[in-house]
Amino acid sequence: MSKRTSQAESLLACILDNASVSMLCVDRDLRVILAGRGWRTHLRGDKEADELRQVFANSTQVDELEELVRNAFLTRKPVVGRRLEDHNRHYEYGVAPFVWHKKVVYAIIVLRDITEELRLGEEVRAVQRYVASIVESASDIVISLDLSGQIVTWNNAAHRITGLSTQDVKGRKLSELCPGGSGGAMSRAIAETLKTKRIGTVRLPFCGRGGEERTVDWAFSAMLDETGGVDGVVAVGRDLTERLEAEAHLQQADRLAALGVMAGGIAHEVRNPLAVSAAAAQLLLKRRLDKATQAECAKKIHSGIERASSIIENLLRFARPSEPGRQSVFDIGHVIRDALKLLENQRKLARIKLHLSLNRLGATIRGNRTLLQQAFMNLLLNAIDAMPDGGRLSISSSRKDDSVVVRLKDTGSGIGPKEINKVFDPFFTTRPAGKGSGLGLSITHSIIDQHSGHIEIESAEGRGSTVTVALPCAKEGS
Repeated sequence: MSKRTSQAESLLACILDNASVSMLCVDRDLRVILAGRGWRTHLRGDKEADELRQVFANSTQVDELEELVRNAFLTRKPVVGRRLEDHNRHYEYGVAPFVWHKKVVYAIIVLRDITEELRLGEEVRAVQRYVASIVESASDIVISLDLSGQIVTWNNAAHRITGLSTQDVKGRKLSELCPGGSGGAMSRAIAETLKTKRIGTVRLPFCGRGGEERTVDWAFSAMLDETGGVDGVVAVGRDLTERLEAEAHLQQADRLAALGVMAGGIAHEVRNPLAVSAAAAQLLLKRRLDKATQAECAKKIHSGIERASSIIENLLRFARPSEPGRQSVFDIGHVIRDALKLLENQRKLARIKLHLSLNRLGATIRGNRTLLQQAFMNLLLNAIDAMPDGGRLSISSSRKDDSVVVRLKDTGSGIGPKEINKVFDPFFTTRPAGKGSGLGLSITHSIIDQHSGHIEIESAEGRGSTVTVALPCAKEGS
């Protein structure tokens, strides 16, 4: 071995041992002369006796590797970016000539183990394929947008619902697919999501092919990069068109059914007093009657007319429960106490004990005092009628958030599960025929609703009922 060659090998040995990648030094006979520290564990036997083919005996790319080494000696040009597999390990390698005193004395093979990278890459691709499969299989619209609001991806559901393909919409802004002025609302919702990084929701019409409009509930969420910055927006849309149409049909059917019930109730309630009045009138017309009988017939006619008039008046209250000009601010406790005074005798005759717990703090509301007194009188009358053999009536009020909550609890007969959902229907009543028109709770519900309140009833047959009324508190200075 010459002195120059020895110096070259010493230099190479130092480079190979300190390199962060695996390196091999090969001579013209394709024998491994030196191996870096990162590669030594992979060599078999004496490294100076190993031929390159022996080192990579399990690789199908060894012929290509040998050819590249020979070319490095001939052309003096390096080659990079090649791959080979050996012992179930994957490497990316390059071959470079080592020139010493203007002569190529060795070829350097630089190898980088990319086995783990490939495994992780395959896992990432598997996850990407899985996520893509979920997105494509979703029944909802799933769209990704860039920072300008332009469409990047468009899933199968979006294509099925709108009839537009990815090619039709890619690069277009999502707001362009919203009819009329709704495009501005879409743009604002997307901009707000980009700004706040919070999930935003909005219901907007959406146009498909041919201009057909769909009603879609949208949810927007920001896509974040590895630094936490916003990289885009994901828009998920649920098509509500068919559901809203079905609900509209059901509501129409409900309205028609309620109208039928109401018509039947009106006919039943009005027919009775009219029948009595008609019979009395016929008696007056066909016979010569004494003055006492004539007076009795006239009295029955008048009573029947008043009964029919009262039913019509209740119907008008049900349809138009309030006059806006009669609004005032008052304590709901005073209204309840006034209603109780008017029904004091009835309560005592029914042997009903009263427990009153009205919270005066923050119980001020704004509304029509007379109508609310009527509403609470209807509730009190129902409670008294439910306890014909006596019982206990508890009334309490409290402040909850921005509302006054009033609860009326009785120990009466209660309401069965089949009737509880009908109690607010016009002309529905559990009382015996001729006692009550079935409009009291309907009118009460209408009055509470007109005051932006809420009423609900909890009851069990034989265990009494609890009515809860919530009314918004009066605003300061109102």
